[in-house]
Amino acid sequence: MSNRTPRPGRTPARGRSATPPRRTTDQRRRDTPGRPAAGAAPRRDTAGGGEAASRGRGTSYLKVVFSPGVVPGKWFARFDGRTPGWTVAAAEVDRPLDAVDAGLADVAIMRLPHADVDTDVHHRVVLYTETPGVAAPADHPVAVLDTVDVADLADETVLYETPADGDVDCAAVRGHLDVVAANVGVVVAPRPLLRAVNRRGVVHRDLDGVPGTRVAVVWRVEDDSAVIQDFVGVCRGRGEGSTRQTLARGARGGDGSRGGRGGDGARGSGRRPR
Repeated sequence: MSNRTPRPGRTPARGRSATPPRRTTDQRRRDTPGRPAAGAAPRRDTAGGGEAASRGRGTSYLKVVFSPGVVPGKWFARFDGRTPGWTVAAAEVDRPLDAVDAGLADVAIMRLPHADVDTDVHHRVVLYTETPGVAAPADHPVAVLDTVDVADLADETVLYETPADGDVDCAAVRGHLDVVAANVGVVVAPRPLLRAVNRRGVVHRDLDGVPGTRVAVVWRVEDDSAVIQDFVGVCRGRGEGSTRQTLARGARGGDGSRGGRGGDGARGSGRRPR
């Protein structure tokens, strides 16, 4: 038996040399430059940070917020498929413009008030006009109709209607639909919004005789960039092979270096989304 005193710590087995412990996957990630540790939130470059994507350092995110009732999924999918290095990070919020102005989002797809937005601060492109609607209890006579005339609501208790300035309060619509579900009154609001926030025991129908609401893509003038212009082009129905898709054209070998100057923001389309 050896009289040597063992060193503190783990003694290697006979015939094996001491080796450092194997690093875990998370340790390797932490030691790799440019890679986040496990559980860390992904880095989200703003719309002006396209350099990271173009240099192959990962995905950049275009942050988009949209109003309840707007269904932009097909635009997001087309943008992601056409724009190398970019993807949409989206959220539905009641006040999309507030998120853009606070710097929490790059682009809003929102209902425009009749007074429009401040065009010195924001670019905006009108995409389509929504059909007005009316929501009523399920056993109300409107349930058997396809379209209701506003004159037919003369004797009804209207709990909420789109205000004269066109600024729809989504939270108020939700709250009043709960009352309609209890068999009291009707609500007048954009039909897509009524569809999105509907309640059990409530029906909704198209409404004639009141103005529709415009849906537009809106972004800050100071944030204008090539990636935002490409996204707006997708929303307007621009084809995949269009020479105006700046970043996609750059990936195909064209000149993708120049950003937009609000060219799309100067015009609006009255078409419905495809």
